[in-house]
Amino acid sequence: MKKWMKSLVGVGVCSALFLNSFQAASADTGMERSLASTSYYTKAYTCTASSSWTNYLSSESNGYSWVKSVGEKGYVKNSSGTLLGVVLNDTSIDFSYSYLIKRGSTGSKVSAVQKTLNCLGYNAGTVDGIFGSQTEAAVKAFQRDKGLAVDGIVGKNTYYYLSFSK
Repeated sequence: MKKWMKSLVGVGVCSALFLNSFQAASADTGMERSLASTSYYTKAYTCTASSSWTNYLSSESNGYSWVKSVGEKGYVKNSSGTLLGVVLNDTSIDFSYSYLIKRGSTGSKVSAVQKTLNCLGYNAGTVDGIFGSQTEAAVKAFQRDKGLAVDGIVGKNTYYYLSFSK
């Protein structure tokens, strides 16, 4: 009986410690726990697959900024789990705007994809912001390896997989 009581007390102490540490972590964010339903779920990764996450951000924009501050890539979802966009190497790709890139595309989104593919071991060539044949081949190899549609076009699914792949 004493052994059983000690176990029960031990569980109670552990539970109280867990709840207190959880409440302290919540307090550190400066937001009340009740706001979690309106917050954004954000996960950040480094090229070597270390990760961190938060769900106490007040806006999608804050989510992109947070990912850039703690990782090299990541994604932002709203509280219902809808993917809103990704970050690849300091470039935010907000899915409410034009985000598709393919052969012939140029610019910062292309550079971000090239850097990420190179980091993941897919040879996208020189990071020059020009989506050419070598970048297209790297995208197709990545898509094939991840079980995605192999079309060489970087859309939502490919961006999403790039944002967390190791």
